[in-house]
Amino acid sequence: MTMSRWLGPNVDHQYHADVSEFLNSGYDRKDHDIKSIRNILVGLISNKPWEVLVGQAIARLSKDGGPVTGGSLRDYLGEKVCQKILKLAD
Repeated sequence: MTMSRWLGPNVDHQYHADVSEFLNSGYDRKDHDIKSIRNILVGLISNKPWEVLVGQAIARLSKDGGPVTGGSLRDYLGEKVCQKILKLAD
């Protein structure tokens, strides 16, 4: 299910406005506060807790380095974390 399809039947959900705002922001994952809707977002793509998915994504990043592009996990974490903690080169 997509976020826009989730919005229709969940109009009375306490975080409906937050999901709608995130969708209308163009899915700005870096600058939008998604704390209130993270479980909804994760529920749309997986049955795993969001902490597990984030940990798995960081583990993949530490193995393959990932892209250094705007909006990427590497961009979100920042070069200091990537270099000092994940031991990734520039």
